[in-house]
Order: sequence, then C-alpha cells, then structure tokens
Amino acid sequence: MGGHAAGDVASRTALETFLRSVASRSMEEAIMLANLAVWEVSQTDPQKAGMGTTLTAIRFEADSELVCGHVGDSRLYRLRDGALEQLTRDHSIPRTSMLTRAIGTHADVEVDVFRASAVTGDRYLLCSDGLTGMLSDEDLRALVAPPAELEKICGDLIAAANQRGGHDNITAILIEMR
Repeated sequence: MGGHAAGDVASRTALETFLRSVASRSMEEAIMLANLAVWEVSQTDPQKAGMGTTLTAIRFEADSELVCGHVGDSRLYRLRDGALEQLTRDHSIPRTSMLTRAIGTHADVEVDVFRASAVTGDRYLLCSDGLTGMLSDEDLRALVAPPAELEKICGDLIAAANQRGGHDNITAILIEMR
C-alpha cells in the first residue's frame, strides 16, 4: 500500500508465503496464509504496525479454466477478441485510494475467488492501481491489444503511466493463453 508503513516488507512477505503454499493449497487458503504472515510480522515489530498490501493472482487449471484470487485494488483484466474486461472488483472507496480490504491489516481477510474460462489468444493483465490510476480502460486496451512481445507491452504500459504522472508504484504482468 503506497506510502504506508513497510509496504515493501508486506508485499514481499505476502508474495513469498503465497508462492510457497499455492501449489499445495486452494487459492483462497494460500492468500489467507499470506494475509496471516503479513499480520504476524506487523504485530511483532512496531515499525511495521499497520503494514499491508494488495494481492491478485491467477492460476490456469485443466480444461482451460482460470482461477483468480483477489484482495485489494490491484486488478485483473482479460482482453478477448479486442474487448477489454475488468474481471476483479476493487476493494476500495470509489474515487479514492482508501482500501476497504487488504492483505495483512487484520488477522482474517475475505478473499474473492472466482473461475473463468480461458481461451487461446486471451491476454490477461494483472496490474496495480499505480497503472490504472494513470491510464483509462481504453488506454489499457489500446496498449495491450497489439501483436507485440508481452514484455514490450508491459514496458509500454509502465512508460505511459509514468508519462501521465506515475504517482504510485506501477506493476504490470501480461500473460497470453496459448
């Protein structure tokens, strides 16, 4: 959470815990473990009190199915047949950056988990609010759609957000279903 206590520690702790557990647990359980790990660190170190982060993750499963787990205001978009769709719902107060749900701010967290079909050619954009706060959905669609290398597109997304002010940390991951 940009500007808050030890956000980098919260993000790293959540990610490391999530990655260790997601292969052997459900998406919801892995995110809940990540939440608990961040919460425990925040309770044992006064300098880290109140730290938190957002987490949006996807996993592709058999039968071309995608599973998404989500807490916070990072987002998952799907580009299919030229149309961009936001698949996650922000856990924040509209038109503010105030989160209503985050990883590590409480011992328990409610996790949104859903399944969606994945079709060859779909592109999935996982991104932080540092990107979506600077670029409109139409900007995102225009930048994600071209037949370019995924890494180049991510660089272009980040550069465009920075050109418009880059007021927050910017993360962008782009995956294409093949």
